[in-house]
Order: sequence, then C-alpha cells, then structure tokens
Amino acid sequence: DQPACAADGHPRLSLHPGATPAEAVEAQSLLMDAVLARYRAVRATHTETNLILRICTESGDLSGMAFHLSKGASLENLIPVLAYDLSQPAVRVELPEGVRIEPLTTDDAGIAAYIQADLAASEVPDSEADMRFRSGNPSFRCFVAWFGDEVIGSVSIWDMGEERGATENIFVVPAFRRQRVARALIETAFDALRERGRKVATLSVMGTNLPALKLYQDMGYRLSFNLVEMVYR
Repeated sequence: DQPACAADGHPRLSLHPGATPAEAVEAQSLLMDAVLARYRAVRATHTETNLILRICTESGDLSGMAFHLSKGASLENLIPVLAYDLSQPAVRVELPEGVRIEPLTTDDAGIAAYIQADLAASEVPDSEADMRFRSGNPSFRCFVAWFGDEVIGSVSIWDMGEERGATENIFVVPAFRRQRVARALIETAFDALRERGRKVATLSVMGTNLPALKLYQDMGYRLSFNLVEMVYR
C-alpha cells in the first residue's frame, strides 16, 4: 500500500476568491473527478502494486466527508492530531552508545539510507518520490539517528504557519525501540522548531497505534483534533 495525502493531512484545493458557492461546488467536483480519473489510470498500469488514494478531512467537516462519500470513498480510520506546547523546557535524552543524531542530507545516498531504514520500520514506508517532494519545501528538515553507517530512526519537520510546526514521519527500526531513540529524535525536532520561533508542534498518528500514542502523550503531546481517513480504492 502507498497512501497519498497532503503533508499536513488535508486535501489541497485552490479556488478563485470571487467564486460563488455554486461555482466552488462545481469546481471541486470537476477537480476531484480529474484526480480520480488519473488515479484509476495509474492503478490500471500498476496492477502489481496495491495503490489507494487517501484523503483526510477534519472530523467536524461533515460536508467534506459527505462530498467524498458521494464520490465513492469509504470511511476508514480515525487519526488523532496531537499538539505539543514548545514553551515547555527542553529535555535532554541520553542516546544508546554509538548512536548519533544528525540532519539528513537529501542527496541520493542520504535518501537511500533513509528509505532502507523506513522499509524496516514502517508498515507504509515513504517512497523516494515522497522524500524528494517533501525536501522541495524550504522549511523541510529531516533528522536521522545513525548507528555506524546505518540509519535507525528519523523525524521530519516543516512549518505549518507562523506559530505551528509539524513533527511527522517518526520511526525507529525494531532493534532500537524502547531505547529512547524516538524521544531523542523528537526533542531534536522540538529544538529546531523553537529556533524558528514556532510555539506548537503537531503530529498525526493512527488511532490504533497504541504504543505511539502512549509515547507521544508521555512526552507531553495532547489531543488537538481528529482527522477522518477516507479512501478511494
């Protein structure tokens, strides 16, 4: 599976500010029809891969959910979005011996090392296209934990307005879990966001991922709002 979703979990649709409500509805429908046509064409030529089109809407956006239901999407999962108050004091976490955290260089070698680790750590890992797309964002930075010449964990950040920053794509390979590597990576991300003047860090996590939810809440993240995952198959 390789879901596709906007970086902050929301679908992207830009309309002329002078559009009437009726024009906006028609434009949204036509644009979604074009997206679905392209998606189905790609699926038809990649039959060896289980592709899905994933859209996330805020749980209170009933009109958005109704729109996608009318287009044939299914309601799949609840995705909590958690927020961390960056005014809290920085915490220093001791890493296991031999582990170091550094910014990822997004050249071919760096991306290859990242993807190899993500494949070992995640049920739905990033693709090279995902990483190259995100690295085109000027505010994007990726921090990775290294053990020797192997990436063992990662966290990515990017700006989401003047006050909020994302802490997303967090993973640690199984052999290094429960050794505070994830905590150290996230605290590194917090430091970078504080340096940018951000006040809040947010992340999204599948509602069924109880170990991750416990970790983030133990670190001080609190529920901010929920997204509903809708899927076209």
